[in-house]
Amino acid sequence: MKIHAHSLNKVYIQGEKRILALNNIDIDIAEGKFTAIVGTSGCGKSTLLRTLSAIEEPSEGDVFYDSQNIYKLSDRERAALRRRKIGIVFQDYSLLPTLTALENICTPTLMDNKKPDMKYINSVCEILGISDRLHHIPNEMSGGEQQRVAVARALVNKPSIIFADEPTGNLDKNSAHELLDLLLITKKEYNQTLLMVTHDQDIAAHADIIIHMDNGTIASQQ
Repeated sequence: MKIHAHSLNKVYIQGEKRILALNNIDIDIAEGKFTAIVGTSGCGKSTLLRTLSAIEEPSEGDVFYDSQNIYKLSDRERAALRRRKIGIVFQDYSLLPTLTALENICTPTLMDNKKPDMKYINSVCEILGISDRLHHIPNEMSGGEQQRVAVARALVNKPSIIFADEPTGNLDKNSAHELLDLLLITKKEYNQTLLMVTHDQDIAAHADIIIHMDNGTIASQQ
């Protein structure tokens, strides 16, 4: 799936203040590649990821998935698109605390009124090293284990692209690099595109493409 954004602007209003978080951005996300978005805090990188992943509508501009303009869809249609085409991994895991790991992983599939593909789920969990944690609730797991569950949940509907917003931010250095290795393994195994926001230059160094943001704009791409 190809992603192209054209003339993206995002303005936040705080009282009488007008904050331009994204400033006339044009960007293509390379299919099948690992792209890292880096920059200082507040530069707009997480806003860009949320806009590209159909979570947050831009003030102006368009985002196309292949030839489909996703912001011409209804809220319901965009929610279905997120469930079926993309996976999202957040820094804070966002697991439901009363559900087991397996129940959390299956949630997107069940919300789409589909039967989970347990053979595929077991394969993903084996790669992620959480097969023995599936019947534990989040507070019975370490932070690294919870983040791996979040990755499995993002993969459950076999998405074309994974969006990851600072997924290693709450992990120690060893756990962070283990998670990156696992994301790269699953990316290769399932032929996916990976777009990650990160402040960690060591993590970004593994990317095929690095996008540097500054003050709501694309400062450089390498």
